[in-house]
Amino acid sequence: MRQEQSKPRRQFKSFNNFNKPFKKKEFKKFPKDEGLKVTVRGDKPEDLMKAMKRFKRIVKESGILQEYKDKQYFQKPSEKKRLRKKQGIQRWKRERQKIFNERGY
Repeated sequence: MRQEQSKPRRQFKSFNNFNKPFKKKEFKKFPKDEGLKVTVRGDKPEDLMKAMKRFKRIVKESGILQEYKDKQYFQKPSEKKRLRKKQGIQRWKRERQKIFNERGY
């Protein structure tokens, strides 16, 4: 059983805050992201094709798309290691084939 305490329980200091209307916190409204915007200058259709090729090359070299594709699903670390090793072997074979074609042996 609980023993009776000599001093009374502590009361809240004031309830004035509960009567005031609640103010909602204001957040900054940022514009929505609409994606990547590319502007191509030029009148001829060839200019557009050149720009597309250049854009594709830049994206491919940066590895953005490959990284996105890789992160779509989970790969075990051992699977990543196996793929890196396989890619290294393919790269080495390509280099050896290039040397073979240049030298002839």
